[in-house]
Amino acid sequence: MLNNEHDPPLLSESEHFWVKMQPILLKRGYRLRPRYDPNWVPSWLLPQPDGKFLSRLQCEDAVRGNGNILDAVRIQDGQKVVFKKVETKTEELPFSSRKTMTMR
Repeated sequence: MLNNEHDPPLLSESEHFWVKMQPILLKRGYRLRPRYDPNWVPSWLLPQPDGKFLSRLQCEDAVRGNGNILDAVRIQDGQKVVFKKVETKTEELPFSSRKTMTMR
């Protein structure tokens, strides 16, 4: 059940950013989707109790997100949050910092 040459890569190039950020965000109290855990194993590659494998279409972790935004959960209270990746050398960062709470 390993990927063959016709399968898309497991993670897109832009998703690797969130994999790198996952330990930092987890330490600060935010849980990303399992797909972005550095130790993630795609659920469609794991055998079910009956020995069969699920189709990617049956697996939530097969869905790719937008590379610039990602939803997460604040562990403390289960509140859903959204993270946005922004370039630090643009006007977008100062603007977004004024409009949202900063992470502590």
